Amino acid sequence: MLRTTYLYPAELFPTRYRAFAHGISAACGKCGAIISALAFNTLSQDVGTPVVLWIFFGCCIAGAILTALCLPEVKGRDPDVVLEQEMRERRML
Repeated sequence: MLRTTYLYPAELFPTRYRAFAHGISAACGKCGAIISALAFNTLSQDVGTPVVLWIFFGCCIAGAILTALCLPEVKGRDPDVVLEQEMRERRML
């Protein structure tokens, strides 16, 4: 989670949008924490704590796999240069 919450917005988004991206990323992480805390209490009463922990384990593994597969590689990429190129391309169209 550390990678997608703090590091990824800093490397992926141009300087102009970086603070907004950090805010959205942090807010999503906090919403997930609230939802999981509420779900844990309710589900542990219905199906038991071990089952709920296995469900959370599955969600963590799915999140790690989706992060690795769906998010683009940002190593060696300057987001400000990418933004400048995209803006130039839009002007040409």
